[in-house]
Amino acid sequence: MDGIRLSSLSPHQLGELSDFIGKYGLDIELGEEKTANFLLRLWNAEEEKRKHGEKYSRKMLKDAESLILSMNSQASGQAAEKRTQIGPAQVPGIMRGMRPHDVPREVESMERKPKTGEEALRLLMKGNKNFVEGKMTQYDVVKRRKELLEGQQPFAAIVCCSDSRVEPVITFDANIGEIFVAKGAGNVLDSVGLGTIEYGVEHLKVPLLMILAHEKCGAVTACCKGGGNEGHVRDIMEKIRPSVIPGNVEASADANAKAVKSYILQNCDVLRRLVEERKLMVVVAKYHLESGKVTMLE
Repeated sequence: MDGIRLSSLSPHQLGELSDFIGKYGLDIELGEEKTANFLLRLWNAEEEKRKHGEKYSRKMLKDAESLILSMNSQASGQAAEKRTQIGPAQVPGIMRGMRPHDVPREVESMERKPKTGEEALRLLMKGNKNFVEGKMTQYDVVKRRKELLEGQQPFAAIVCCSDSRVEPVITFDANIGEIFVAKGAGNVLDSVGLGTIEYGVEHLKVPLLMILAHEKCGAVTACCKGGGNEGHVRDIMEKIRPSVIPGNVEASADANAKAVKSYILQNCDVLRRLVEERKLMVVVAKYHLESGKVTMLE
């Protein structure tokens, strides 16, 4: 269901919605997001009560159903025409069998275009919060694929490890076409990697470049232990070795990510100029495998 935008509600309706949330003590915040998943969040809260042996409130569900039906019927204008109407018979089907991590989050727009690195970073970190909490956005990927046929306009570029556990588009709860990713074992870049980043930043006008390290990096671990000297893996080890801090893999991974940032800015005149002109923001961050959280290093 497309749901109801907060901007389409009257002050009276917003008051009713706020009163309902307060009445039942629901952990739902009114903000810029759609309230399309309101019933699903409600159902999730009731599922949690069941799991802990608490009483299930049928009245709560009935009140929520009446409230949303009322909002759908009273809203007017173009926004109302685009919304899918919900009938009482549909509600049980929508909610049936929902689990906490099934609850999707919807976005205001398919197209997100932050103009500055700071705005792009805030968008990434907001998405990472969704990922950590298991409240991923439900995107219309079919529609998005069609939108991208004429070209891509990502709002961030990310250099990260080839480790299969590190997937920036998922980690930052992004849609396809929003993040330009360059992967390499241990975040290592060569001239081809630099060219890839140059293309993403200069040609596609990306305002943010992130070097994303991660916990328990296999390449960094191997380098710290003096291994990885066979075949072309040796080339990767040579890039990482200057950042190794003896006896500390995680500190070495952090240092390596910061060294990658320095390498990019020292060897790429285009990116260095964009940074000086304040058209590009370059940051270093780290992905934590267990929590899924991304923290800033610099």
